[in-house]
Amino acid sequence: NTLGGAYIATQTQPVVVKNNVFDMSTHKDIAVLEIHCGYGNNPVLTVNDNIIDLNDSDDSLSGLRFGGWCGDTSEVKNNRIIGGSYGMYAKGLVGPNIASNIIEGADVGIEIYDGGNQFTNLRNTIKDTKIALNFRYIYWGKRISEDYSIQTGQGMIWKGPTISNMNMLRVAPAVLLEDFNSDLTIPILDSFWGTTDLETIGILITDNADDYTLGTVSVVNPVSALIDISID
Repeated sequence: NTLGGAYIATQTQPVVVKNNVFDMSTHKDIAVLEIHCGYGNNPVLTVNDNIIDLNDSDDSLSGLRFGGWCGDTSEVKNNRIIGGSYGMYAKGLVGPNIASNIIEGADVGIEIYDGGNQFTNLRNTIKDTKIALNFRYIYWGKRISEDYSIQTGQGMIWKGPTISNMNMLRVAPAVLLEDFNSDLTIPILDSFWGTTDLETIGILITDNADDYTLGTVSVVNPVSALIDISID
């Protein structure tokens, strides 16, 4: 199917969005594909093998926006998102495995808003964006939920999105924290930054090292070669 956009809200029924092309849209300031899963009901969400091409649409448009509590077997895989304000935007999103997607040419690759996000972000490529990963309003000025954090010898780790095996190409900054609780650390594991030198990677990150009011990005085991995101 070739579509201009879609909004889907489900409480209990599974949702499958697959093998579609979303391109030219005349709308502004919205996401071309927006999906919301009902809280507490955990419907299964499948968003696979779609193309969202925003090159010929208004710059304020974005790709995929989603939130709510999705079933544990939910997946967002093998999608390609080109251009727009942001590629993906997650707010209060719990459950899905977001994997093997390509996001390119957007202002922001993936924006994660609110501390209540808890999902897997694995083997995605973000390239030629102004910002690869943008974290906003993460337990800013409020108590950190014990359900979404764990105290370790390295400090308090945010158990929000699990981020690993990412490719981040020609992005600056690669990670931007905004209004992010200064007591929290977000690990990014086994990812390709274009270098394995931690000092150089630090230049690509805006966190506590730049502003003491922000949290900390922990870079764990940066890899020296591009990751094959097609491997399950």
